[in-house]
Amino acid sequence: MYEFKRLRDERSRDELEECKRSIVSRFGFVLQNPVEIINSWLTVKIFWSARAITGNHYSDQVAQSDVDTIQRMGKKYVDLDHLQIVVVVTPKEVRTAVDKYGTV
Repeated sequence: MYEFKRLRDERSRDELEECKRSIVSRFGFVLQNPVEIINSWLTVKIFWSARAITGNHYSDQVAQSDVDTIQRMGKKYVDLDHLQIVVVVTPKEVRTAVDKYGTV
C-alpha cells in the first residue's frame, strides 16, 4: 500500500529517470528471444498501440514520460479505496495479516 501511495502522491524525477533507463535497457534483451518478442508485442498491442514496440518508438515513448504524467496516471488508475488484493494461501494462515485492509 505504501508503494501505491508513493506512485500516486510523490514526485521523484531521479527515481523516474532511473526507471526509464532500466526499462529501455531491458528492451534490448527482449529482442534476443522470439518468445519474449511475441509476449512483449501482445502486451503492447493490448495495452498501448502496436507501433510502441517497433523501432525506436518504444524508447521514445518511455523517454517522453515525465513526473507529471506518472503522477496523473497514478491518481487516475490507482484507486486505493477500491483496490482488490488477491492472496492465494490457506485463509487461517493469512487472515490476521490482511484483516486490517478490509473484508476477507
